[in-house]
Amino acid sequence: MKSHRIIALVLFLSASYLYITSLSIKYLPSIIFPRIILIVIAFLSVLLFLNVGKVTADKDSTKDDIFTNINYFKLIITIISTIIYVKMIEIIGFYSSTFIYLVWLLFYVDKKKIKMNIMISIGVITLFYIIFKIWLKIPTPIGVFI
Repeated sequence: MKSHRIIALVLFLSASYLYITSLSIKYLPSIIFPRIILIVIAFLSVLLFLNVGKVTADKDSTKDDIFTNINYFKLIITIISTIIYVKMIEIIGFYSSTFIYLVWLLFYVDKKKIKMNIMISIGVITLFYIIFKIWLKIPTPIGVFI
């Protein structure tokens, strides 16, 4: 079984489990967006499993395995950054910590475009604010900052 099929199966099962779990939540406005995302993930994982995009690879090549060219140092830095981000949400707040996390991660990936990374982070934070605070009216964790 090819690695993209295994990933597709794991994603589909995870999205299905989370969707079924979300059925027990009775407060409708706050669960609409997560359910839409879970449906999209399940749909895209089915497409990946069926190989709708027809991924082409040499049959003699081992490049089909997506785990061959992993930079483990970057992976560890990303995991540590994510753990710090989750802890910082409680201390400085959701929007502030998300902004810092996005700027850091985008800078870590592409060190050349710091202004673009800041603008992308501001756009994402604005989108989060519109979705969670204005549209769904879901409170987000508030810390020292917003």
